[in-house]
Amino acid sequence: MKRNIIALVAVLTLLVAATAFAGPGQGRGQGPCGGGQVYQSLTPEQQTAMDDIMEKHREAVRPLHEKLWAKNAELRALSDNPNVQPSEIKSLVAEIGELRSDLYDARQKMGDEIEKKVGIKSFGGRGCSGFGSGGGNGMGRGQGPCGGGNGPGMGRGGNF
Repeated sequence: MKRNIIALVAVLTLLVAATAFAGPGQGRGQGPCGGGQVYQSLTPEQQTAMDDIMEKHREAVRPLHEKLWAKNAELRALSDNPNVQPSEIKSLVAEIGELRSDLYDARQKMGDEIEKKVGIKSFGGRGCSGFGSGGGNGMGRGQGPCGGGNGPGMGRGGNF
């Protein structure tokens, strides 16, 4: 019991510390697929629609990314514990898989909305024709639907 409390406190401390170091904001970065060129070729109305969709998507998946980060930190902590039961790790891995599946579904939904409202096909995990979100003042590189954004990102990123 005491070890579980210590592990939980360690995970929460890491979560708070990572949030403090991550820094503010996320900017827009160009992914390796030339996504900035695609965005620049859109009309101002399409750019506004794209910005709105991307912002709505980022807000929707932020809690999923935070949960995924916490579950991965918990998994790393449990993996180093020789007294942990394999069933605990299996359960945690299943939860991580569900979160990843939820993120994939959200990307697909975003891609469908972009295709419908902006007219860009092959977006959101179905290929590479969009721009990646990255940037911000944080640690690591940001990741987007088409790869890394230019400039530093927040934490380990993930597909937004």
